Amino acid sequence: MWRGKIQYWGVFLGFLFQSFSFSSDVSFYRIIEGANPGPAQQVVDEFLHGSKVLYTEDVKNGPIKVDGIVWHPSLKYMDLFQGTRNPVTENLGYFKELEDNKWEESKLLMKYAPEYYPRTENLGEVLRSLEGPPPTLAQWALLLKIRYPNGFFLKPVQGFNSVGTFPDEKMDFAGVYERYLKNVLPRMNEFFRETQSTDSLHLQFKETPDYEGRVLEEVLKNPESVIVQEKMKPRYGSTIQTSKGPKKLIEEYRIHIVEGKVLQGASVNRWEDALSFSQEHLEKAELTAQKVVDLLPIKYRKLSFGMDIFVTENGEYKVIELNTGGESGYLNPETSLWITQLLASHYLGRPTPLLTEIQSLRDQTELSEIGKILGALFSHPEIKSLGTIETNPEPFTEILELAKNRILKIYTDKPSLQNAKWVLALFARYKLRPYLTSQEVTLTSQFLGCNLLFM
Repeated sequence: MWRGKIQYWGVFLGFLFQSFSFSSDVSFYRIIEGANPGPAQQVVDEFLHGSKVLYTEDVKNGPIKVDGIVWHPSLKYMDLFQGTRNPVTENLGYFKELEDNKWEESKLLMKYAPEYYPRTENLGEVLRSLEGPPPTLAQWALLLKIRYPNGFFLKPVQGFNSVGTFPDEKMDFAGVYERYLKNVLPRMNEFFRETQSTDSLHLQFKETPDYEGRVLEEVLKNPESVIVQEKMKPRYGSTIQTSKGPKKLIEEYRIHIVEGKVLQGASVNRWEDALSFSQEHLEKAELTAQKVVDLLPIKYRKLSFGMDIFVTENGEYKVIELNTGGESGYLNPETSLWITQLLASHYLGRPTPLLTEIQSLRDQTELSEIGKILGALFSHPEIKSLGTIETNPEPFTEILELAKNRILKIYTDKPSLQNAKWVLALFARYKLRPYLTSQEVTLTSQFLGCNLLFM
């Protein structure tokens, strides 16, 4: 899914490397699930990650120890690989407490940063406060509507993410659960027998109608494993043009915190295909995330998070989830080539070769040079392995947004018929139209004398 961010390069470049304390010959390792594919593919993997790589199926007896920094996506990789530094797992006790546990996260945030977190309860505790037999699903729905008049979400304490899986006040609990038992659960059981993978199970069924019944099943069987969270009205940011007309975009951001500090340049819009937001709003989201970390007890302040920040309609910035650890999908090249390279550069103490190549876009003053750089960039066999801009644009979102911004800046500085032709050619070649906000569509239509919307 595409998403947006602002590349405020002057600020970013000032912060990216000034705080590095590692020597230039430090080794940084990323972990890849699966067997070692051989030397040729390993070169590709290392190029895309900007680091050395370790393959899980190389581990036969006990952990493999390496001289360097190892980034562990989650706790399950601790017993496989150990580096001389292991930043995600160094504060192990506190990491274990919060990893994959939304209720522990909620209690921590409600205690130390209550103004930045929505009201949240554990259904087990709600149940214990009630008299009589446990509620039916219909009774739960009524009870929660009364308890949360502005709306609510039901979330599992552990496990799968939010895409298409959260029951809310608009849902017919009993009806969804009945259809889940009849139409979804048998298929899930068959799939699990074949794969033995709960992660694959969620990915396979998360968009299936009535999959929300999986959460409702836990409400009946184990209410302790479900939390209820107050629904907040969103603020809408940019409006983009789609084939179905204008679309307003909810402001929700993923802010990457590395060892207690915001990773500069690595913040993205969370869900929507928004490809540009105001720098002011993005910076406020990052400031909120940093403030929340700084409010936590000191023992939690060296942890890493993929924190989700939601902006309410009255302009309040709220934490939705901490997402403790190093497992944010944006830290992988299949989702964000740019952010993956930023993480590597942070620990290496220098830009990766690919990041240096991308950064050269910002220094160009001629559109022909932008074309040469983009042509060379997307000619890399390693980058081609991720797919094309047409078939799989997600890994390249931040790179293409940077290119779009630079292209428009060069043209506004030096408008001419020749440059107008270059803008149109570059936008067509690299499919940059979706990266325009409504305001940019209007502006480009005016100063180019054509409508990029219909390119």
